[in-house]
Amino acid sequence: MGELNIWTVGWSIVLVLNWLIDHAFWIGAAIYGRSLLRRMRRELAEQGPADGVQRKAVQRRYLKRFLVVACLWYAAGSAWFYYKDAQARQSAYNCDKSVSTEDGGAYIGDECALLRQPWSNKEGTAGVRDGFSALVRIYSSKTGELLAEEFVANPEGALHWEKDNVWIHGSDTEGESGLMIELPPSRWRQLKAKLP
Repeated sequence: MGELNIWTVGWSIVLVLNWLIDHAFWIGAAIYGRSLLRRMRRELAEQGPADGVQRKAVQRRYLKRFLVVACLWYAAGSAWFYYKDAQARQSAYNCDKSVSTEDGGAYIGDECALLRQPWSNKEGTAGVRDGFSALVRIYSSKTGELLAEEFVANPEGALHWEKDNVWIHGSDTEGESGLMIELPPSRWRQLKAKLP
């Protein structure tokens, strides 16, 4: 019984920390914005009855400071989640290969399992807490070039090949979802697949 309670408390702490990390941008922005607002009000109160131009200049200065810090904070968070996604992609294993059926085998698809990554982005990557994610990769049969690489939450079944797309059914915390990749993949998807 004691071991179960320790495990439950430990898992609860992990969930709370994961939630804080997922919402770190908004939490940080709210805390920083509130402290800036207090400082701005204090400065305006110390100035006394200042003219409108001076008040607007003070407000603009604080708004600019908030936006700069928020952008830096957002960039740091994006870099963190990109790093965790890259870790998840590198952990891919046990890949099921399939070949496109409607176009004479122009594409090869891989559906790979992923090792669970703590503190990942919950938006469809290996950090899906209420299940698991898989990594879908699409290659050119002729050149072997990687054309698309996407995460799918809680995949069900194999890749389904059609003439203009490939899809796999899945589900996330919001309910039904899945992944569909157009064939040939868009330039944006091909560019993303080339990133580390």
